Amino acid sequence: MAMHPDRFSTLKLKMTQAEDVCEPIRYFFDHLADDPDFIDQSRPARHTLLESIIRQIGSRLVVGEGPAIMHRFAMLSIPKRQFYHGCCRINGKVAGFFYFEDIKTGCLGMVSSIDAPTDFVRFSASVVHDPRKMPSA
Repeated sequence: MAMHPDRFSTLKLKMTQAEDVCEPIRYFFDHLADDPDFIDQSRPARHTLLESIIRQIGSRLVVGEGPAIMHRFAMLSIPKRQFYHGCCRINGKVAGFFYFEDIKTGCLGMVSSIDAPTDFVRFSASVVHDPRKMPSA
């Protein structure tokens, strides 16, 4: 059975309109993350901007714990949805993330243990061009 396409629309809506950043993350895990069709559609991917953003967010969440070291970074994509998702470890903490390329918005959750509180972050990403390198009109 195919995954219902409204799940992505609902997730986008929650990412852009929910006041509580936990809401889109909960929705993702409750309605997408373990859906067999979602998993089947996911392909290994690279997105250097998103990887850099995850590293920067992780660095801020582990301030005071020494330099942020990110490892076991895994990223998947569903190209027709312009959707990326994945996980990694940052200073031993587990981080999970997802991001929509078309709306340039993503969410990240990071936790150190089952008993520890989880940090949640919603972020926007865009490339800012150097005005000196912009094409002339």
